[in-house]
Amino acid sequence: MFDGKSFGAEIVAAVKEYVQRAIAPITSRLDGLDQRAVELKSAIDAIPDGKNGVDGVGFDDMAAEYDGERTITLRFQRGEVVKTFSFEMPVVLDRGVWREGEHKSGDGVTWAGSYWICQRNTSSKPGVGDDWRLAVKRGRDGGKA
Repeated sequence: MFDGKSFGAEIVAAVKEYVQRAIAPITSRLDGLDQRAVELKSAIDAIPDGKNGVDGVGFDDMAAEYDGERTITLRFQRGEVVKTFSFEMPVVLDRGVWREGEHKSGDGVTWAGSYWICQRNTSSKPGVGDDWRLAVKRGRDGGKA
C-alpha cells in the first residue's frame, strides 16, 4: 500500500538536500562576510571617541591673508588653537630698475636696457652668473629718420 507520509518525508528530505548543496557556496561566502563584519566592528571599536569637535576646525574658523605680493596664508583658529599654512605663488613681480641689494626668486628688473628675471635669491647683478635669466633683450638704439 502507498504511504503518503513516508513519500512526502522522502521528497522533503531530497529537496532539502538539493537546496543545501545549491546554496552551499553562498552560505560559505556569508560566513566569511560575518567574520569580516566582526573584524570591522572590532577595528571601529578601537577608534578613540572624539571630544565634541575639539579635534577639528570648520570653515567658519578660517581666514585667508594675502601679503600683497606672492604669499597667501590660510589661518585656522578655534579658541586658543591657531594653525597657519603659508604658500608662495610662483609669479614674476616687476621691481623696476635693478638696484643693489637682495632680490628674491621671481623678481623682474630692468638692467642695461634688458629685462631680467631672478632665478634664485641673490644680491648679484643681472648678466653675471646664473642667478638671473634674460627675459627680454635690449633692442637697437633708434636713429634719426
